[in-house]
Amino acid sequence: AEMEHPPAELAGSSTARRFGACIVREADDERGRGLTVPALASWGDTLWRERPLAYIQSPCSRKCVQVCVACCRPVGSLASQL
Repeated sequence: AEMEHPPAELAGSSTARRFGACIVREADDERGRGLTVPALASWGDTLWRERPLAYIQSPCSRKCVQVCVACCRPVGSLASQL
């Protein structure tokens, strides 16, 4: 996600940074920071997009499903997965 500066109306608030549609805000001293969406979002809107640092297939999943080691997408046909 690309980092942007917060809008002018949020400049005086506890907003730290804006990432896409999400805003990082200070909740309080006990809970710390969190991501919030400042407005209503439509169904299907992308709120956060980021490439994962790593893909890991669980041992249980590895027994059942063949996946690409680079992206964890299923490989082969449906018949080969059964």
